[in-house]
Amino acid sequence: MLAVGVGRDRLGSVPQCGVAALTVLLACSGGEVDSGGLADTAFGGGSGGPTTGLSTTGLTGQTSGAAGSAGDSSGESGSAGGCVDMDGDGYGNNCDAGPDCDDANAGAWTEAACQTCIDADADGWFGECDTYPEGTQGPDCDDSNGCVWTDAGCANCVDLDEDGVWVGCDVYGDCAPGPDCHDGNPSVGEGDEVELCNGVAENCAGEIDPFPADEMCPPAGVATPGVTGWTCAPPAAGEDGCVISECDTDLVDLDSDALTGCECESIPSMDEGVDCASAIDVGDIADTAESVTVEGNAVPPGRVVWYRFRGVDQADTSCDNYHVRVNFLSNPGNQYAFSVGRGSCGAVNTNVECNDYTWATDMRISDAGVLTGQCPCHGGTGQPPTNVSSCTSDTSEYFVAVYRVADTGGMPTCAPYQLAFSNGVYDSM
Repeated sequence: MLAVGVGRDRLGSVPQCGVAALTVLLACSGGEVDSGGLADTAFGGGSGGPTTGLSTTGLTGQTSGAAGSAGDSSGESGSAGGCVDMDGDGYGNNCDAGPDCDDANAGAWTEAACQTCIDADADGWFGECDTYPEGTQGPDCDDSNGCVWTDAGCANCVDLDEDGVWVGCDVYGDCAPGPDCHDGNPSVGEGDEVELCNGVAENCAGEIDPFPADEMCPPAGVATPGVTGWTCAPPAAGEDGCVISECDTDLVDLDSDALTGCECESIPSMDEGVDCASAIDVGDIADTAESVTVEGNAVPPGRVVWYRFRGVDQADTSCDNYHVRVNFLSNPGNQYAFSVGRGSCGAVNTNVECNDYTWATDMRISDAGVLTGQCPCHGGTGQPPTNVSSCTSDTSEYFVAVYRVADTGGMPTCAPYQLAFSNGVYDSM
């Protein structure tokens, strides 16, 4: 329970001018005076700070005794030994009913009531009093909580889900905010809150994640750059379930973390090199030690980036320098591989994963007993010398498919590969 304020306020003190008036009347009449003609008032109000307490219901304080005989000019007061009841509750000094421990509080005269007949929580209900004059309210079942006073309120004013919002109170305020529309759900308080994608109902109807994912995501207070679509799939009740489903053009959610948004930019653009027929054309690469380097990251995983180039074999007379090579200059985490086809798209076999590829004639070797290569070679007319091949042109198109290796372990990287296409740069011998 929430304590509002503790203090003891006496109830309804009688103005001192009333006492003076009473004394004058006694001196003039020499008999008993009943001040019952004073207007009755009720307990002090229950709003604001602690109440001043019970006010008097009128002076019924009987003062009796010798006041001097009629015509006596001595002016002696007749109050000596008489009943003085300032709060009109029948109890007071020298009264037949008994003494009054607080003659400014019409609801209390016993010592016990004088300690408890107060409104400490300022809710308009008083604690244990000897009586409750007309217009007053009590007893208060908990005079330290301004939001309860009835037995039902004290029994039922609870916050079972401990979300700071209460139910079953006599009134709601700073002492007990409420009412809670669903006191079994700590995610719901005085009304429907912002619905989150978390497997928990933030609404009074108890519906779990009832709205489209785009209305419940991203997580509150999180900026998610590049995200254009969400799905809601909480792994467990109470856990965030916002999953990125769509990103801006050429952006990818590679780390599967909703908090970082679509953090990876696709290289090259996703509309480039989408298949062999539309492969990115690197151009002609002659066997005069020419090379071209490209980079990319083949995202999202599963994407294949296609390139093509023409390996040009310049005319030779004695030694052919034709040496086509495709190789990685950088392969972060060894997550990338490529496949090469010479002559046509159909020659590409993506089941053969490469990180270095060579097709060359700049040598003269025996391959399974058969001499091959064109260095040296015969570029003139007539029959070539023994064991020397003719210098021929091996110019051809090459098609290269770059992709991510299926199982490399670890988190996919956005870091790009660097891939070199060269001709005549390297020697076979």
